[in-house]
Amino acid sequence: MTRAVLDAVLSALRAEGLTAVAQYPGQALDKKTPMVCVGVRSQTLEPAAFGQYLGRQEVQGAVAERYGVKAEMTVLLDLYLPPARAGECQALFAKIAAALSALPAGVRLRKLTRGELAPDPATQMLRCPCAVDCDAWFTGLREEDGETWLEFQLKGVLRNE
Repeated sequence: MTRAVLDAVLSALRAEGLTAVAQYPGQALDKKTPMVCVGVRSQTLEPAAFGQYLGRQEVQGAVAERYGVKAEMTVLLDLYLPPARAGECQALFAKIAAALSALPAGVRLRKLTRGELAPDPATQMLRCPCAVDCDAWFTGLREEDGETWLEFQLKGVLRNE
């Protein structure tokens, strides 16, 4: 479920023209380009139970039960800027805010915060910590016997099958 939200955030940022990567991408940062590193600080799941029961559905000839699950998340959006481009921080933050308005219907923003721009000795760039508090809604299929979860899908994300 976490990966679905991170992928949705990364897609929205990239669609706005921002260079965005998953946190700890295993590659060196391009120190000439402003970049957004996306990760998760925290996540809380409300367990699927009778209260989130949405009904039954046939899946490949077998009956499955559909549930709704809510995840409360804090998504990290760390901005990294070359020192010579420090003046672009506020404009980048505004682009992030605009990009997040295009997230799928299953992700609802509660708060977007921005920290202070400061030197980051590890990258030799400037770092501005930002975070998004949001709720993400998923639907999940569970075998009728209740033993096995078949899938979870972020609400509002279309799939080609």
